[in-house]
Amino acid sequence: IYSVSIDLKIEVCELTFYFPGLESHIPKYLIDCDKLLLCGTEKGAVVWNPCLRQSRWIEQDLNQTRMEAYGIGYNNKGSYKIVAGCCWKEHPTKSLWTIHDFASNAWKDLELDSGNRKLDSGISKEEKRPILHNKSTGVSLNGNLYWITFYDKTDPVYNLYKFNYSSEKFFRFCDLPCGTTDYLKDALVLKVFEGDRFSLLKQCHATKKIEVWVSKYKINNNLDSEDVEWIKFMEVSSPNLPDLVDPRYSQPSYFIEDKGS
Repeated sequence: IYSVSIDLKIEVCELTFYFPGLESHIPKYLIDCDKLLLCGTEKGAVVWNPCLRQSRWIEQDLNQTRMEAYGIGYNNKGSYKIVAGCCWKEHPTKSLWTIHDFASNAWKDLELDSGNRKLDSGISKEEKRPILHNKSTGVSLNGNLYWITFYDKTDPVYNLYKFNYSSEKFFRFCDLPCGTTDYLKDALVLKVFEGDRFSLLKQCHATKKIEVWVSKYKINNNLDSEDVEWIKFMEVSSPNLPDLVDPRYSQPSYFIEDKGS
C-alpha cells in the first residue's frame, strides 16, 4: 500500500467475498454499481449485494457460445441491466453486444457489431471505431457505464466512451487529460470521485510516474457528450514504484481524500 499521507484513524475491515457456486469459476473482473458488485466469469456473471448478502447468477443464453459481462447499470426507470459481449452459435466468429434485463431475466441483442473488441457507436463509417483499453476499466456513474478507449496508436489522446442504459446506445463522452507513450503497458484506472465526478489515475510503464486527475464539476447524467474540465490532483515520481496494474487481474482501487472540498 502506498500513501501520500497517513491517517491512523482509518480502519481496514475484512468483507468475506462469497458467491455460492462460484468455487469452480475464476472471476475475471469486478465492477460495482449502486452498492451492487458484478463479477464476470468465463461462463456468465454473478451480481452480489454485500449489504444483504444476496447473490444472483446471470447465465448465458443457451444459443450463446461465449458471454462476457462488461458492466452493470440502470435506466431512467431504475431497472438494472448488464451489457455484455457474446458469440452466438449461428455466428461463431462474430462478436455481438447484448443486454440482460434483470426484471424480465431475458437477453436482448443490440444492433451493434463490436468487431474484435471495437465499439460501433452508430458513428459514420468514415470515422474510426474506438478500441477498449481494458474491459475491466468499466465504471458505472449515475447508472450509465463508461470505458477508457483509444482510436489507434497514432492518436495521443484517450477517450471516455459512455453506454446509456436508457437509450441503449454508445457515445463518445469526452477526452481524457493524459497522453500516452505506450497504449498497451501504461496503466489507466478510472474511478468515481465524491459520488458524481470522475477521478483518473495513470502510471507510466517506463518511468513509473503516477498522475491523478479529477473532473472539476459533477458529471451531467442527461448529456451523452460533454466538455469535461480536468484538474491534476497529484503527482508522484519515483523509479522504484511497482507496477500498480497487473493485466491478469481486475483494476486496483485507490482512494482520494479531498480535504479542501
